[in-house]
Amino acid sequence: MRQLDIKVEETPGTSLVILDGSVDQATVEHFRRVLDGICGRDGVKVLLDCQGLSYASSNCFGLLAKYTEACKKHGGRFVVCSCQNKLRMIIETLGLDNVLTLYDTREEALKSI
Repeated sequence: MRQLDIKVEETPGTSLVILDGSVDQATVEHFRRVLDGICGRDGVKVLLDCQGLSYASSNCFGLLAKYTEACKKHGGRFVVCSCQNKLRMIIETLGLDNVLTLYDTREEALKSI
């Protein structure tokens, strides 16, 4: 199992969360703690950059949907960018592309948020 590094860059109005590693059984609680702390704030705009995400468990996909709804509830947005092809295929297979807002690049996502 690989570790998960999470880097958070705060800019006015946006939290950029950069993942590097795997969100699996060993790391999902770390992922949850970091994102819970960000996504519960009023009006928060979260950009999750998944370029370095090498593996995502089913728990991770469930949390992505949860954070999308939490941000909407608090008047913000939650968007995901730079997913590797295999992760994007899983998101589409699960039908989460109808729930998540996905962008190919960080630049596209930043323009939209």
